[in-house]
Amino acid sequence: MKNTPRVRVAVVIISGNSILLVRHKKNNRNYWVLPGGGVEYGETAAKAAVREIKEETGLKIRIGKLMWVSDFIPSDNSRHVLDLFLLGKVSGGKLLRTIPEKGEGTILKETRFVPLEELKNLVFYPEFIKQKIMEKRFSTGPAYLGNLKKR
Repeated sequence: MKNTPRVRVAVVIISGNSILLVRHKKNNRNYWVLPGGGVEYGETAAKAAVREIKEETGLKIRIGKLMWVSDFIPSDNSRHVLDLFLLGKVSGGKLLRTIPEKGEGTILKETRFVPLEELKNLVFYPEFIKQKIMEKRFSTGPAYLGNLKKR
């Protein structure tokens, strides 16, 4: 068990009535998440978000405001993830629809803008964030969402 939390950034990018999502495949399960990933030592959250979006989607972005903060701490304390959800806007690049294979461990399978009305039919993690997105809660200030231990 690690004794320090992992800090992860996820970016909400809205274009028209669609949101940018990535599809993961793990253990024969397919599910959708906001694009993002881990913050590296010495890297700001904003720089990590820009880097992760470029790696996962091919897009260049500008970071906006902090929207939500949550923890993920399962009851067995096997890990601790601190999630920072940031608003972003596309500033360039070309969307990669499929992700080149990087080896057996690759679980990122697809990126695309998904119409908001289709979001309700997708398996999306974390579910609580899916609800916030569907309710279009983008204009409120930053909020701490607590421990979202179900992913």
